[in-house]
This record gives sequence, C-alpha cells and structure tokens, in this order.
Amino acid sequence: MRSQLIAVVISATIPMGILQSSSTQTDYVVSLWLVCFVYFSLVTIQNRISWTYVPALGASLGLAILTKPTAYLYAFPFALWLFFVGIWYLRWKVWQPLGVACGIIFLLNLGQYSRNLKVFDSLFGPTGQDSGSYGLPVLISNILRNLALHLSTPVRSINLITIRIVTAIHQVIGLDPSDPSITSPPGQKFDMHSLVNHEDLAGNPQHLLLILLCIVVFVLFRKRLKTRDQLLWSTYLLCCLVGFLLFCFLVIWSPWRSRLHLPVFILLSPWVGMALSELFKQPIANAITAGFLAISFFWVLCNETRPLVINTKFVEERQVETIFNQSRTDRYFSSRPKLAKPFIATVDHLASQSCNEIGLIITGDTWEYPLWKLGREQSKRSLRFEHLQVENPSSKLASQPPHQDFQACMVLTDKPDYLEQTELQLGDRRYRQTWEQGDIKIYSRS
Repeated sequence: MRSQLIAVVISATIPMGILQSSSTQTDYVVSLWLVCFVYFSLVTIQNRISWTYVPALGASLGLAILTKPTAYLYAFPFALWLFFVGIWYLRWKVWQPLGVACGIIFLLNLGQYSRNLKVFDSLFGPTGQDSGSYGLPVLISNILRNLALHLSTPVRSINLITIRIVTAIHQVIGLDPSDPSITSPPGQKFDMHSLVNHEDLAGNPQHLLLILLCIVVFVLFRKRLKTRDQLLWSTYLLCCLVGFLLFCFLVIWSPWRSRLHLPVFILLSPWVGMALSELFKQPIANAITAGFLAISFFWVLCNETRPLVINTKFVEERQVETIFNQSRTDRYFSSRPKLAKPFIATVDHLASQSCNEIGLIITGDTWEYPLWKLGREQSKRSLRFEHLQVENPSSKLASQPPHQDFQACMVLTDKPDYLEQTELQLGDRRYRQTWEQGDIKIYSRS
C-alpha cells in the first residue's frame, strides 16, 4: 500500500501531466489506456495467460492506438513480454488469446485504418515525424536531446550549459545537434526553452533525476528484493526503457517532444514507487514524496495558458491574467494573443453576411478552431466551413460525399501566396476581395 501511495504522488505531480490535464492534449489519455493495457498484461501473465482479462487487454491497447500512434512504441515491449510468456505457457495455442486481442484492437481501429487505406494507400498513414536518418550515433543524439528537454529551467544561462554539454558530446560522435535530417521542423536549431510552465514545452526535471537515481539504487541494492520480484521489476523497467529507446530511434527530434514522453513517466511511476518504498529508508522516501507534492503546486497554480494565480506576464509586464479575470474567448487565444483581434473581427464580419458556406485556404498552423467555435456563437445561421485548394492526399475526398456539393460563397485565406491578390479564380468560380484584417483576407463570389 505504501508503494502504491508513493506511486500515486509521483504520477500526479508530473509537470507535463499537470499542465495537460486541463488542456486539449491527448498524451494523458493515451497514458490512461497504456496503463490499463500494462495492468491487464501483468495480471494475465500472473494468471499464466488466463482468458479472463484478454478482452480488456485488447480493448485497452486498441483505445490507446486509437488515441495516439505513440502507443505502438510504448506498448510494443510489454506486448513482446506478454507474447513470450504466452509461448512459455501455451506453446502453439498462444494464437487463440493473441487472435482475440488483435481482433479487438483491429475492430476498434477499423475506422481509421480504412480511412488511411482510402486516402494514403497505407494502413497506418504517414506520420510526418519519421527520423530522416538512422544508426547508433543518431540514436545517441536523440536520446541526449530528448533527455535535455526535461532538464530545461527558467534560467537561460543554466540551459546554455546543458546545450553546450550536449553539443560537445555530438562533436565526439560526429553529428551536428541541429542537423536538418534529424531535427524538425525544417530550419529548427537544437535549443532548450525556458518556458517551463507551458503544456507544449515543459519538461519533468525532478522526475527524470529521481528515475535515474532509482535506477542506480536498484542496480546496486536489488538483492534486497525477492528473486521473483527482482525479475518482475527488472523486466518492467526494461520494457519502459525500451519503449523510450524506440521513440528516440524512430521519431525525429523536435523541441516539442517532451509532451510525447508523458506515457513513459506515467508507466515508470509504479516502478519508482516500488524503489522508494523498498530500497530507500522510510524518512528519505517520505521526504522525497512530500517534496514532489509541494513543488507540484507551481505547475498547478502557474500554468502559462490557464493560470490560477499568475504566469510569465506577471514577471514580464506586471500583469495578472488568470482564468478568473479573462473571458472564455480570451482563453482561446492564450497561446497566441495577437490573433485575437483579427480573428474576432473576422468572425463578426462573417456573421454579418448572408453567406453560409465559407471556404478556407489556410496554412497548417492557422488557428482554425476559434473560427468554428466563435462562428457558431456569433452567427444566427449555421456556418459551414470547408477547406479548398487542399494539397495533401486527402484532396481526393473533395469529390466525394459530403464535400462534393460544397459551393463556397465566400473564401477566407491567410496564405502568403494569396495575400497580394485582389481576385481569386477557383475552377469556374471567381471571387473578389471584400474584406481584410491583419493577415486575413475574405473574398466574396462575384
């Protein structure tokens, strides 16, 4: 029970977890389903591959994959563990529970698999995040740079020390840490952000250091545990670490990767709870647990985009912005406040027109959600938004239901290629510019 309570505190105090818990990010959701999958896998192993939990096991992994494809990477080592134990107990009959579990996984993901085949001619579809190069030096590079994301601090000078260390190691292995073939997006340089309270960028420094400490202590003092427990916890730790290594091997590095590591920290929490409970003196374990609980209030109260008390605006501008003194509309633009004025003005203009079908020619980073949300709130009509001039493989769906009958009477764009044009010719339809606000232009059908 003591190790379980410690594990709960360790898991609940993960900075990235706290910040994501009130956001639209899905890494906490995939972590939930991965925890369920690992739990049912362990119970199934302990029961010598009993059929009791096989449906729940398959459903958990299926929902994890449906939530986010990182589940493939983090679940694979545990699935392999389960498979080998299954062969040990069931021999060739292992295909029976394996087939049921895989069938459930496939059924839960049938929708996205069929869509991917239809659009991309691939069951899994393109990730766009594959590493551009492979090999041991690249793996070492990605491990170092991914770990560095969790050592970021609010102090730039300290971050620069870590950057110099990582760069020096890269010189030894003959790589540039900003090599475009192993760094995303194009033009991105290896760097560490100082915004440690943002859901896109925050690291988990104290948790990373504690995990490393517990690994060292486990290696040195694991014989204090029973032989069976040593094997169980060693295998569990190995599965978590292999999942992280798979991520580093297959996924290209980016400064926003720390949030994708959340499942690893969640899965390691029970292991850390065991290590603190069984291998550390009780006063030390209690002090660490209490310290983590106390420190966590910084991320609870000072979330950069949804602060309960203050965020960096108080430090930089002596301005207090919290969820209590800002409107819901203001919160939509908390990460990009400069977009609020042109977007709100754009929605007001759209609501004042008689057009219901609005075409969008926008970039991949355009803040699209506020258009839909505010459009519904401001307009008395039901506004329909559809993308035009789509350049990715999904463009083939434009001629299929329910898109084929879309006839845009207005077109909204923020693409630089269109901002100098006063008229647009889209097929047999001509549009002329009727409105502009910031980088947003609206064209009406002539």
